[in-house]
Amino acid sequence: MAKSTNTNIDDVNGLYNAFMFEIEPELTTEILPELELLYFNESEQNRKSRYAWYAIALEIFADRYTSFLHTCKDYLLGISKSITQLSREGDIEANTSRISTIEQSLANL
Repeated sequence: MAKSTNTNIDDVNGLYNAFMFEIEPELTTEILPELELLYFNESEQNRKSRYAWYAIALEIFADRYTSFLHTCKDYLLGISKSITQLSREGDIEANTSRISTIEQSLANL
């Protein structure tokens, strides 16, 4: 059941939807509230099977999300190192504040 969903990644909800839409669109935040209505006549056996798949989908999501966070952190640390190198080659005093802000942001990831 592929329904268009908001995959705008400007917020956590959008990031979740972007990842989950690729795995199981029914578990996106826009469709999730409709599941009870969509499956109101579902047999107990089918419901158990669906829920088992949803559990697997959530595990896949968690793995992909964790991998994504590690990739982002590595990427941003690389940028930070590049900026630090540039600052060593240029006016250190002028760039110290900006570099400190970037490093603090990266440390909080």
